[in-house]
Amino acid sequence: MRSTNTIEAGGTSDRASTGFRSFLNPFSRIGLFLAVLCFAASLTPSMIPRPTIMQGLLAGIAAILGYSVGAAVQALWCYMELPRLRGQALRITTLVLGVFCLGYAAFCLWNTAAWQNSIRARMSMDLLGNGHVWVVCAVALVSFLVLFAVGRSVLILARVLIERARRRLPRRVANVLGFSAAFIVVWLVASGVLGRGLLPVLDASFRRYDALLQPEFPMPTRADRSGSKESLLT
Repeated sequence: MRSTNTIEAGGTSDRASTGFRSFLNPFSRIGLFLAVLCFAASLTPSMIPRPTIMQGLLAGIAAILGYSVGAAVQALWCYMELPRLRGQALRITTLVLGVFCLGYAAFCLWNTAAWQNSIRARMSMDLLGNGHVWVVCAVALVSFLVLFAVGRSVLILARVLIERARRRLPRRVANVLGFSAAFIVVWLVASGVLGRGLLPVLDASFRRYDALLQPEFPMPTRADRSGSKESLLT
């Protein structure tokens, strides 16, 4: 009994360590390049000014989207067994693309405060200080890592479901069912968290913030203007 329990415990620990190692696998090179480019692109000026925290969240979301596309392309490339760069060619290409992406990100970070202040000045809003860039970087990094952990957890869940389904089903059927089940579980959890927790809190906070704002212009009176009492929309 002791040996059996030891073997079972060893198998469980091996599976846990394997899952942990898979969670900490190296990042995708192409994914990181696209993540940096998307992060930098999100810093470019827009039609309306962005609050610092919101800018950081948008930058983190843009980075994780870019990383997801790059990682998916790299995985598809490897799956199709297409030729890949190796050795000196891989190192040179990585260095050139890395310098380009980091240089573009540094350029956008250097100008982001000026870009936002140019819009704020036109709207008679307070200008941003020197700490804007650091807060944006910190919020973007945290949001990127959180979303990356969520995505990697989904992949691990799908892998576990696929391994269990392969015991009774063909490999391709198990792959489809495993990914579908993982997606459904994550969708249900995310819908519950967003619908019951996060969105009501954000809605209440925006309502309190909106009540503090003094109207700069009188309410429209024409029925074809948004916000008027005669409008067809509330």
